[in-house]
Amino acid sequence: MSAHVVVIGGGAAGCAAAAAARAKGARVTIVSRGVGATALSTGAVTLDGVPEDAALQARVLELLRSMVPLVGDGSARTYLSISGAVIRAHLVGPTHAAGSLEDLDGRSVLVVGLRGLGCMNAADIVRRLEMHGVKAGTAIVDVPGFRQRFDLSSFSVAQALDDPALAAELAASVAREASKSGWDLVALPPVLGLRRAREAGSAMDAALGRPWFELLSPPPSVPGMRLHNSFHEYVKSRGITLLDAGVTRVDVQGNAVTGIHAMDGETEHAIVPDEVVLATGRFIGGGVACGERAVETLFGLQVVPVGGDGQGTMDLGVDTDEDLRPLGAGGEVAFANVRAAGTVRAGGSYACGTGGIGLAAVQGMKAGEAAANGGAAAGPRGPGRTIEALPLAGQEGCIGCEACASVCPVLAQSTRDGTWYPGPRTVQGLGRAGPLLEAAGHPLSLCTMCAACSSICPVGSRNHETVASLRARIVAEYPASAPAPYLELPKVLERSGNVFGAEIERLEGPRRPDAEVAFFPGCTLPYFEPESAGHTVRLLASLGVPLSIVDGVCCGGPLDVLGLEPRRENVERNREAVRATGARFVTAACPRCAHRLAKDLDLPGVRVEHTIETLERLLPGSPVIGRLRSRLEGRSVTYHDPCELGRYRGLYENARRVLALVGVKVVEMPRSGSSSVCCGAGGGLRSVDARLSREISRRRVEEAVLTGAEMLLTECPSCVHNLRTGRRSSQPLAVKDVSGLLGEALGD
Repeated sequence: MSAHVVVIGGGAAGCAAAAAARAKGARVTIVSRGVGATALSTGAVTLDGVPEDAALQARVLELLRSMVPLVGDGSARTYLSISGAVIRAHLVGPTHAAGSLEDLDGRSVLVVGLRGLGCMNAADIVRRLEMHGVKAGTAIVDVPGFRQRFDLSSFSVAQALDDPALAAELAASVAREASKSGWDLVALPPVLGLRRAREAGSAMDAALGRPWFELLSPPPSVPGMRLHNSFHEYVKSRGITLLDAGVTRVDVQGNAVTGIHAMDGETEHAIVPDEVVLATGRFIGGGVACGERAVETLFGLQVVPVGGDGQGTMDLGVDTDEDLRPLGAGGEVAFANVRAAGTVRAGGSYACGTGGIGLAAVQGMKAGEAAANGGAAAGPRGPGRTIEALPLAGQEGCIGCEACASVCPVLAQSTRDGTWYPGPRTVQGLGRAGPLLEAAGHPLSLCTMCAACSSICPVGSRNHETVASLRARIVAEYPASAPAPYLELPKVLERSGNVFGAEIERLEGPRRPDAEVAFFPGCTLPYFEPESAGHTVRLLASLGVPLSIVDGVCCGGPLDVLGLEPRRENVERNREAVRATGARFVTAACPRCAHRLAKDLDLPGVRVEHTIETLERLLPGSPVIGRLRSRLEGRSVTYHDPCELGRYRGLYENARRVLALVGVKVVEMPRSGSSSVCCGAGGGLRSVDARLSREISRRRVEEAVLTGAEMLLTECPSCVHNLRTGRRSSQPLAVKDVSGLLGEALGD
């Protein structure tokens, strides 16, 4: 039986380890939380620190080129970054390749700046090029589709240019400027797409008719984030399980790691490894923390500086033997089935020029191969113990990388609209001064609380939770600055028992005291999607177990967005309604309802699930599985991951597995799974700014249309409603929830 190799860390070292172990036939799981140094890199790869071994260097170059789009023969060349720094690199992305200073000698370059993009000054780049003997000039063009004309984020622009129409419009503007004086090449800031850089580059090729290149970037780095995304796309394509989760503790017996526990939203994963590769990085990735002394954060391993003088802070890390196994204070192997790779190891610092992505990949490759082969057998089994992982720095540890800006749906849309939105990073400082917080009432209400920023943050900031607490303070301390819906919501819930303040038609279906499963429909599903609610009841009733509908009231989930707790009366009423069904399982169609009920019901022996979990549990052995397959097999759909089902509860693959059971083919959007993007329905945004919510949903629907699928599915009633609102009448794409689709298929 093949070994199960668990890699902790999803940067260059971790992904190289996973790929190498997989190539040796191992089962591989990567546990990766947020982003690290790879995503913050310049986007270039250096082989600094890699041993002078031609065969080894050739192997790592082959591995890197197979995993991510990189160009170069392995020889060192120099490139300019948008800060004007000269960067030495052995491999670069295809959009940077034409910018080698060695190839620019004697040629003319037009440096094109983007109006409002503050991270680059085109005139400074021209001066740098002239210092290297290159004739250069400048031109400034507008960013298409953006009303905001100042302080644009490179990530917001790159996200926007993933839109083919906007990329083509920018390319046309650049081509007009380049044609005026017959420049040989064009230099651009590194913003030509975040996930669709190839398509944006093709648009530039078609419009310019001459060579062009993107400059490299210091953090925050779009090219670095492209590398990070490409690594993750590669490992997933090789059948490697990638968990977007943080390790909370490890189980140890003797000198062997026997269990790894990781939290993904509200879901805990208990993983049993045969071998472990520790690739958590140094300071940025959170693998090493510094307080009174430096410490490795997961296993409590000794951290040492390079050399014997006690200096070399940027090089410090875990000491290892030749087989990359970490050593204890006495020089003994600390864990026989653990290997360390990348910057969590002592030595090799990108900042000091003694390491980088190339060295990380070499170590990852070696560690992955050794782990797949089993290496040395684990030592004698001894007493068991549990090691708790150290908590991360949190909000006060913000390193200003702006990774959060790369995934914020509101920031991406608001810069197009000219709406002021502080963005995830700025949110952290709003609570420190009363006047700032008072003025932020409306901007803070624009957050969808999708938790994408929290998920990607390398230091573990929980920005969406900060937003909720700040909203609560605004309501309590500055009610005049609070949006009207915030002040009205508690009153509406008290008066009507639901978030809409209107009478919701009672669902038809079974109500019994001896049910196995109790269905809690919530507010949104029966109010906005009554037909889908009926289909869901039909489906659940057909699964072969006794079902009862719960006649409850609002779970209080909408109050979460204000940082408030639900009314006690509502909690008790729902508790009694569930108790009256006699059910052992409560299933909710709304992810927020599932979250609140799991927290509040407190009924012994009763488990709360989301509907998709219930379907995955009961559908395989149900009497209707054959009928569903006969009616749905071969259908082509794309699936939108609801934020509160994925990032909050860690449920990404469940819906895909259910669809596979009935023969439905899922065509993925570029942003899916843990990298999915919000549809604009969450956080109360729709009640405060319906137009902004709709525009965000339109961007998501456009992504779905490009897949060519016949249907857009999700498994959240709020997402269904918002995506339908964002779908244009000219777009031939049905929008449904998974449960509703299956229930509809059971009809006559």
